Parts: sequence; structure tokens; C-alpha cells
Amino acid sequence: MAYYLFKVAVSDEPGVLARVTRHLANWHVDLKGFIVDQAGMQLLTAEVDAARRAFDEAGLLVVVVPVHEVIIEDRPGALSLMCQRLADAGINILTAFGAASATGGRIFIETNDAVRAAPILLQFSSGRPMLRSANEWLRA
Repeated sequence: MAYYLFKVAVSDEPGVLARVTRHLANWHVDLKGFIVDQAGMQLLTAEVDAARRAFDEAGLLVVVVPVHEVIIEDRPGALSLMCQRLADAGINILTAFGAASATGGRIFIETNDAVRAAPILLQFSSGRPMLRSANEWLRA
């Protein structure tokens, strides 16, 4: 399954997250994650087409980027090692967010080179990764 991060330009005011997520729910868009701060919001979904239509209808400016999902071992240093391998390959992390649970960490990463990042991230993914191969990134 492919995931997409929608970077949304919105005003910093009470209720904006409620309005945007209600609009997406009306379009039956299932959100898998989100980040909201004073710079705007970033919403994660696999339902790229429905989300695009919803944002178009709402008249909101969005940038859509594919992201890698990595299921990483929950242990000290695992994230650092993965990030260092990307850096050693000259790959820059543009956006990353995640959370740990009892079974491991779930991280979503946007890089400046998705094709080259895919095999590196695949080495670190455990469990049921939803990571695209390099060939899948080339076709996207």
C-alpha cells in the first residue's frame, strides 16, 4: 500500500483541523496520521484520489508527496542508524514522523530521492512493511 502526505496551507486559528478533517471524512478519506503546527498541517492517507478531490472542492492549496513507511525495531539507536545510512548515501530526509508502540516504531519518511532510499529503508523495516520497492517508485 502506498501512502501520501498532503501538505496543506491553512490559517493558524481555532477549528481549522476540525473543519479540514470533517471535510475529508465527508469524502470517506481515512487518515493514517497527521502533524499540525503553526506552519500548517500535514495529513497522511493511502486514499490519494479521494483526498485530492476533497481538497480541490474545498479550494485548499496542497502539495502531495509519496512517503515510505518503515516498521522499525523499538530499540535505542535504531532510528539513528537508519538516518545515518541515508545520510551516508547522500539522501536527505525532507519530512519524517512516527511513533513507537510495544511492537516497534512506525515511521513515515519523505526523502529527496525515493528510488535510492527504498532499498536502504527496506533493510531496516521489520514486521509488515508497507515500503515500495525502487521499481514501484519509478512507476509512480
